[in-house]
Amino acid sequence: MLTVGSLCSGYGGIELALSSVLDCDLAWFAEFEDAPAKVMAHHHPGVPNLRDLTKIDWTTVAPVDVITAGFPCQPFSHAGKRLGANDERHLWPHIAQAIDVLRPRLALLENVRGLLTAQGEPDPEWVAELARKAVRWQVVIHHVIEPKIRKARRRGQLDRITRLEADVVRLLEQRRVALDTVRRARSRLVRAIGVVARDLANIGYVMRWYGLRAADVGAAHGRFRVFLFAVPADSEGFAGQARTAPTGRHGHPVAGVGGSALTLLPTPVADNSRGLPSASTDYASLANVAASLLPTPTTQPSTGNGHARNLGKEAQLLPTPAVNDMGAGKTVDEWDAWTERMKTAHGNGNGHGKSLSIEAARLLPTPSVADGMGGHLTRSGDRSNELLLPGVAKAHQQAWDQYAAAIARAEQAIGRPAPPPTETGPKGAPRLSPRFVEWLMCLPEGWVTDVAGISRNDQLKMLGNGVVPAQCAAALRAFQWDAYGIGAAA
Repeated sequence: MLTVGSLCSGYGGIELALSSVLDCDLAWFAEFEDAPAKVMAHHHPGVPNLRDLTKIDWTTVAPVDVITAGFPCQPFSHAGKRLGANDERHLWPHIAQAIDVLRPRLALLENVRGLLTAQGEPDPEWVAELARKAVRWQVVIHHVIEPKIRKARRRGQLDRITRLEADVVRLLEQRRVALDTVRRARSRLVRAIGVVARDLANIGYVMRWYGLRAADVGAAHGRFRVFLFAVPADSEGFAGQARTAPTGRHGHPVAGVGGSALTLLPTPVADNSRGLPSASTDYASLANVAASLLPTPTTQPSTGNGHARNLGKEAQLLPTPAVNDMGAGKTVDEWDAWTERMKTAHGNGNGHGKSLSIEAARLLPTPSVADGMGGHLTRSGDRSNELLLPGVAKAHQQAWDQYAAAIARAEQAIGRPAPPPTETGPKGAPRLSPRFVEWLMCLPEGWVTDVAGISRNDQLKMLGNGVVPAQCAAALRAFQWDAYGIGAAA
């Protein structure tokens, strides 16, 4: 059995995912906030909480096989100022130190999409070396070349003067380019994920990352998260102990983690253009593989000719992105009304096709920390056109309307019906229900809401910061398969 150490644990979503895929047990965790610490203590009684990871002496902590960390997203999130390393909540250096000292077989890290684009920090060694070169060239000009020029003038060595002055011009240009590069480097920061990858490489770890939406594993909202996996560069790899069934450590089912792992299509080769098999028997032919895929659309997909399957009946896929998705400017209701008019006028199924942007809008807003901080209906500032979950929940207490399909899909994936989106507040008005948000995050029923001593606001804040276990489990299974060929069938 693998031992696990959890940093920035939250309500333990990463650990739920990990235990659904691997045979493991939690050895210790570090969670500073009181509310999520209560949730972790409730589900992991007797497991020590190291609390503030910035004050831990890692040489005194028991080594573990796996370290997990959903480190704070505020330095990188688009919802904040994206200060990166300059944010006081930037805890990555402390996590890197823990990995360096404890040397786990696997580090599993989670963060927001902004980790891919937010500024990290400059490369100090490279910048410092350029600055040192600029100084050296200035010293050479003033203390080496210029004295030689003065001496050559006294002696009337015109050819030597010309050569030395050319050297000065060359070094001054090199110095100018170096200083300009230093200034640009100090303003052009390394991306945050680049900092993480660099720091891991410096302590002897290699990293892969995966990005996916919660909706990709059946959730009713589109929260995007980045999952990073790091293993020692000098190890034979991390195979782990794969489970055969996607169940959590407490026997709870975890949604969206079953099924088979994907394989890649063969690369197209010239032979495929002539309808021939690949020249090498070591590789499959794309033409032959394609024959086993979905049928090619035809002009008469509804009738068939006995030689081809009906594409319309084979799959119900998302619409293909179209140019009008960039600026259609229609609401969901307006689009549906327009589509109905096209159906009536042309009699061709859905008129001129569905809009991908409209279909994506049928997902619920992702729970956010703001849901537990006053219950605002919309965001403020540059994102004021985005709805918050409380407003949508209140508007759809009776019927889910355009969100009905997303809700039904999530109910099937999670394995239980959605609870009511609202509850009655102390003044009789409806307010967002934490149990509904808990369900949206694909957590076992009562995972957060049945833990005593936690306020409603703290429940919503915790859930808004949390990890969808099925989302993390899907990334872990992808990593196992891509890196080690493990888990082709669950």
